[in-house]
Amino acid sequence: MVELLLNKGGVNVNAKDSGGWTALHIVARENYYGLAKYLIKYGQADVDEEDNNMNTPLHIASQYGNHTITQLLINNNANINFKNLNGWTPLHIACQN
Repeated sequence: MVELLLNKGGVNVNAKDSGGWTALHIVARENYYGLAKYLIKYGQADVDEEDNNMNTPLHIASQYGNHTITQLLINNNANINFKNLNGWTPLHIACQN
């Protein structure tokens, strides 16, 4: 389904919901590696897009302990030092969880 929508063209892969989450935030939480890879590679998803709390997909993947998504985001140049609204980096969040 995601492939079909992206191949149609004109889809804003970085569109946000009311919480500021993009599709990449969602797949980072749910640990959908294949979808995350597809969104980044073919949808050109912004790996550093912030939600309303200034959490990036890397913050979310770190929060939920999703190692493969975390590695994928890092490999695609996600900012590992980005601070959210509370001043926490993904490392702070990973240590808490």
